Amino acid sequence: MKTVDEIRLWRGASGPHADVVYRSADGRTWIEPLQHLMRHSLTGIEWGYGGSGPADLARSILLLFVAPEEAEQMYQGFKWDVISTLPWSGGTISADRVQAWIAAQRAEEAWAERDAEPAPRRRRAEEMG
Repeated sequence: MKTVDEIRLWRGASGPHADVVYRSADGRTWIEPLQHLMRHSLTGIEWGYGGSGPADLARSILLLFVAPEEAEQMYQGFKWDVISTLPWSGGTISADRVQAWIAAQRAEEAWAERDAEPAPRRRRAEEMG
């Protein structure tokens, strides 16, 4: 079974590129291009700002880690929190960083849902005895 180890972002003569580094259980690694799953940008992925290319990159990365429904809910936040902050030249996003960001969003969502639930009804003093 292969798992994502990191995502490498770099710029070449033909523009921005993203590669996914996978690691197997026995320690072997291999690299595959990140598939651009287009939603907003006709010209491809980007990073370092908050536009359509970074949105597509964020969504494409999250789809490596979570179900499509969850990725749809999260990718704009991931774009602003992670993708827009990357340097123009590129860099590396570790799987641990992505998973930590996802865990933080899930925890925040759980707190929001908990706070949205109505408080239990309080019994009046005469009902208590």
